[in-house]
Amino acid sequence: MPLRKPGEVAHIPKTRKKSITKIKSATPEKKKKELEYRASLYFQYDAIEKKQYYIISVNTVKEFTFLNYELSIGVQKKKDAIDLSLLGLSATHSYLVQPQPAKLEIRLEDLYGTFTVSFIKPDGSINSFVVEFNIFKKSITIEKEIIPRKKNNHKFVTLDTSPSLNTFAKDFNTL
Repeated sequence: MPLRKPGEVAHIPKTRKKSITKIKSATPEKKKKELEYRASLYFQYDAIEKKQYYIISVNTVKEFTFLNYELSIGVQKKKDAIDLSLLGLSATHSYLVQPQPAKLEIRLEDLYGTFTVSFIKPDGSINSFVVEFNIFKKSITIEKEIIPRKKNNHKFVTLDTSPSLNTFAKDFNTL
């Protein structure tokens, strides 16, 4: 008995994807005030591409034992602001499972001057940091931390610089 050919292709509904601007305007739900993420900033030189990158490394505080996860982050870079939307977790394909936090490294180019780096959760919580990037002095400094006044907004991320992870070109003047 042959199968019938369907007359029309079944319609699959689209998932709702919130944009970063919509997430910013959302009001967060009341939750326990605890740190969920650690982020660090450092320079990294890629010898293959011969480019200097600025790395924002984001890790979860909690460690996962049964699966290896990677953070899913949306990045929006504007003139003097970098918005990082923390979207969730995705499992990585790995046969070797070891206890480790979920992590992701974001590579950015051409940052010089003062930027506002904002971490935004899907529920609308926002943590912002004013950061100065100076490749010529080989320094990244965190000038201040800003937690916007918003109902149920709390500190959920820490940001630090990691000078021990900095790598530069051997001939720094050729950049």
